[in-house]
Amino acid sequence: MSPHDPQQVIFHGGLAAAHYLAGSYDEAINSALSVLRFRPTFNGARRLLVAALAQAGRLDEAQRELERLRNFQPDISLAWIEKNVPYTPGPMKSYLEGWRKVGLK
Repeated sequence: MSPHDPQQVIFHGGLAAAHYLAGSYDEAINSALSVLRFRPTFNGARRLLVAALAQAGRLDEAQRELERLRNFQPDISLAWIEKNVPYTPGPMKSYLEGWRKVGLK
């Protein structure tokens, strides 16, 4: 894949989600960071990054990323995630667990 391919955001975003759902949080973090290097305001990648950092036990980093996310998405909440993130119940449970670890209500 070319380092200048604009589709890298989609590829790395999907890879980040797959790693997260497989419980490979460090890999999910790396893929989400790749997305954010190309598109720093891509909220979906930052949301996944926050949850993955929390699941990996890196709570201080997760808190910092949550604050960055709130600059772009001040209304982020567990209710917003449940309503807008298109995960089925099993994956949603894992995703919400990460958010609860970082203290999101």
